[in-house]
Formats: sequence, C-alpha cells, structure tokens
Amino acid sequence: HHGSVDPGLDEQLRVLRPRVAVISAGRSNDYGHPRPETLAALAAVPGLALYRTDMQRRVVVESDGRRIRVRTEG
Repeated sequence: HHGSVDPGLDEQLRVLRPRVAVISAGRSNDYGHPRPETLAALAAVPGLALYRTDMQRRVVVESDGRRIRVRTEG
C-alpha cells in the first residue's frame, strides 16, 4: 500500500511474517507516505526486503506460481 499508519500492522506482520513488502508512494507526496511508524514496523521484521516506489521508482513483482521475483527499474 502507500505506507500510511495502520494500527493493526504489527499484528499482521507478526502473523504473516512476510519476506517482501512493497510501498507504492510518490516521491515527496503531500501525505507524508510512507509514514515513519510504518517503516519502523517493517524494519523490525527479520529478513524482510522492502521496496519503495518513491525511492526505486518502478517495482516489478513476478511469480511462476511457486516463487516470486522482485526487480526494480529506475
């Protein structure tokens, strides 16, 4: 999502234990996304790879049905 504050994020991350997260937000957007609280919660997840469109521009996620591959362009 855009990286806004989500009161249930810590619990979701604890249960799901994601390996990859993508934040889609424009550079210098008017909403202040991604929020520092969201970035801190994601940083606390061991081994999580974080991709951000405000920093890496284009993030492409592909899957063969068993594995995912993430690449950035820009």
